Amino acid sequence: MTARWRNEPSETGLRAIGQRPRGLQLRENGSVLITVSPYGGGWRGPVAGWYWVAYGFDINTCNELASTKEEAKAQADAWFKANRKKP
Repeated sequence: MTARWRNEPSETGLRAIGQRPRGLQLRENGSVLITVSPYGGGWRGPVAGWYWVAYGFDINTCNELASTKEEAKAQADAWFKANRKKP
């Protein structure tokens, strides 16, 4: 199965009032491989930038923020394509 990008689920109930901008998740076979998230937003103040996290690889780019969600997604996608293990 191929990996696909999806929006993070929306908050529900009272949490939706202070919801930050939704990020993205790269999923494959029901598991989340990479997430793109805003740094800040919602109750945390304005969004300062976007970062991505690759689970299982100990990669977190919160110290090098991208200015837009699309830029962070492109960085994560390029990293994933370069480091993906082929079966």
